[in-house]
Amino acid sequence: MENTIVKTTTFRDYPGGEVILEEMQDGRKHIRKLHKSIDEEWDALCFLQGAGINIPELYKKDENGLYMQYIDGGMLWDNYQAADTATQHDLIEKFAKLLYNLHDITPKDAPPFDGFIKNEFSEIKTIIEEKQIDGYKDILYKLEGLSVGINENPPCYVHRDYHVWNVLMDNSQKLYLIDMELTQGDFRFDAGWTYMLQSRTSVHDKRHGEIAKAFLAEYYKLRPETSADIEFFMQLANFRWLVNVAPIKKTDKHRFPKMKAIAEQAIEAFLNN
Repeated sequence: MENTIVKTTTFRDYPGGEVILEEMQDGRKHIRKLHKSIDEEWDALCFLQGAGINIPELYKKDENGLYMQYIDGGMLWDNYQAADTATQHDLIEKFAKLLYNLHDITPKDAPPFDGFIKNEFSEIKTIIEEKQIDGYKDILYKLEGLSVGINENPPCYVHRDYHVWNVLMDNSQKLYLIDMELTQGDFRFDAGWTYMLQSRTSVHDKRHGEIAKAFLAEYYKLRPETSADIEFFMQLANFRWLVNVAPIKKTDKHRFPKMKAIAEQAIEAFLNN
């Protein structure tokens, strides 16, 4: 990694951070990430690598960022689109298993368990107040009421944004987890988040709805107890997404209004059931 960089390609550029592919004179490639929480991400990735989770190989971290392996195969979604039906099924099995493996790690230095749902509602309430999106307060109160009596699982590591763009695949169809915080919570929130996110994205391509159903079916096989109160966690995840994106305005070209409408309709149907 000490030879000359001959080409750089920015994969992602956002306020406070960037993800860049750097190609070296000797033909090697690597990814360089730089953002304000790079130390925390490095520590999290080192821990996950030591726990046996498939992540890109880590190279080093310095003042210029975090350096990791470049995965030639690209995102899972791109590979899924190009695959035949049998291969698509295998990929979704691996997709579900990768998340299950993350959830199966025993947390290190676990803090006292104060209740994931309670903490989630507290964070949602703060977001609503800071962004002044009072229209969602009624949903918050109703979900809080419905949470009474739900038995929470001991906290595990959760991704919080697991989907087919946050998983990479190499040429041997091995999957790699990327772009996560090392936080703890109930695994059903993660499963619900993934299901609802892929379902909403069906406005772009109906295959995302198929992925959502196939993913959840495979995850149920790995952890049957996921089905207990899963609808609540699906709508909690839907609601968290809504308050996260509430101030964002995108054009119809991005189908963003339709995705918000799908989330709101799903929550309303759950609350009125």
